Amino acid sequence: MVVRRPATRALEVAGRIGGSTVKMNRTLWTLQALLTLAFLGAGGMKLATPASEIATQFPWAENLPAWSPRVIGAPEVAGSVGLIAPQATGIASLLTPAAAGGLGLTMVGAALLHLTRGEFAEMIPSLVLLGMCLFSSAQAAEGPSTPEGRLTHLPTVGPGHPLGGRSPTTRRPSTRAH
Repeated sequence: MVVRRPATRALEVAGRIGGSTVKMNRTLWTLQALLTLAFLGAGGMKLATPASEIATQFPWAENLPAWSPRVIGAPEVAGSVGLIAPQATGIASLLTPAAAGGLGLTMVGAALLHLTRGEFAEMIPSLVLLGMCLFSSAQAAEGPSTPEGRLTHLPTVGPGHPLGGRSPTTRRPSTRAH
């Protein structure tokens, strides 16, 4: 007899009920993977481009300080990692919607920059990425998930762990005198 964990059982049931939860999670993970690749590539390029080539690589940066693409690229790279790593590891899953929201704010800034420069065609990718970030943030905020479905519980840690076999969400009693 195979003993199944509650989360595994819940995922099986969700997959049988029309599969909509499973499809949405696969869609969300695919979207987050695409966003990760886009922002990791764009942010990495902004960080790796030599200062002498910044104006030729990024025409929008010609009237901005030379360090501005790096200031924009660093959060893009960090946000791209934040889209996948927290939910993939199950550690600090709330960072995923925060990362998607932060990247969305970056795209608002990009769209506004292109708008002020009269570059309307260059606004389109920023607005598409903004929409993807907003959708990802809203869906990821519903709770931790795997590509197969939403997790229904938080795992407990073992007796050898510093939390001593308690759930990570359980608080220790305060030892302070009140």
